[in-house]
Amino acid sequence: MEQLKVVGWTFFEDEYPTKKYQDMQELNSALTAVRNAIVQGRYMFAGEDHQMQDRGVPVLSDGTAFRCSMRVWGNIMASIYLKPNGERFSYMDFYMSIGDNCRMPPASFINVQPAQDIETSWGCTNQEDGQMVMQSIQMGMTFITTDKVLQDFYNQVSAIYQSEE
Repeated sequence: MEQLKVVGWTFFEDEYPTKKYQDMQELNSALTAVRNAIVQGRYMFAGEDHQMQDRGVPVLSDGTAFRCSMRVWGNIMASIYLKPNGERFSYMDFYMSIGDNCRMPPASFINVQPAQDIETSWGCTNQEDGQMVMQSIQMGMTFITTDKVLQDFYNQVSAIYQSEE
């Protein structure tokens, strides 16, 4: 398996597809590439920035973009940085906003074409994301969020549930 690298940063709605990872090795390869790029560039931004800013989504060397829920992005950032007193951050510290500490990647040309003919996904989520979406569907609650990945996840799963009824 090719070692992935981040080759640039783009906006959430760009044409680079979000890959559906088939196994943990593939996902870990993508996460390692994203984490390495963040560390090397000393970038620090919230999950909301990942989804809403023009350079918040990493583009990988395989022509895919790494999109994830704001909670997953918060977990990625929290795994990299420590508080000034050496304590670990929580994903919530990077969920919506980090205020003046935000450091986004610079604008750059991406010299990789979007991948073709791959199985796509709405984006990377974690167990808590899935539980929240499923509870909302099971309880018949309207799901309201600014998280683009979770909203898409909810819409797709909700449509499946409605078609089965």
